[in-house]
Amino acid sequence: MSVLYPGVRDIIVETLQRGEGVPEDGKPLRLSLRDRSLDPRMLLPCANPACRKGGFWLRPRVDAAVRAGERRLDETLRCAGHLGPVRSGNPERSEPPRCPNTLEVHLEIV
Repeated sequence: MSVLYPGVRDIIVETLQRGEGVPEDGKPLRLSLRDRSLDPRMLLPCANPACRKGGFWLRPRVDAAVRAGERRLDETLRCAGHLGPVRSGNPERSEPPRCPNTLEVHLEIV
């Protein structure tokens, strides 16, 4: 049983990251709570070397799926990061562009 989610034995996540910093056909990854390869925070790092403060937050989606009683989830997430320095203090300056990397997620709750 999971300490985070009573009644859940395991959460298995299969991902494929696409974009900068990964091979052309993507970077696959398989993680599990049971074998402790999936960090309980469920933040997966972005592979884009130019990305700042990026990553893919799985935890909110997993929390919602468990609450709703869902057992499978397929979704594509955008990286939460940005490219280049953040410019603060001057509202006339534009925000830096978002990181273009994506993460295809297949989630199974057992």
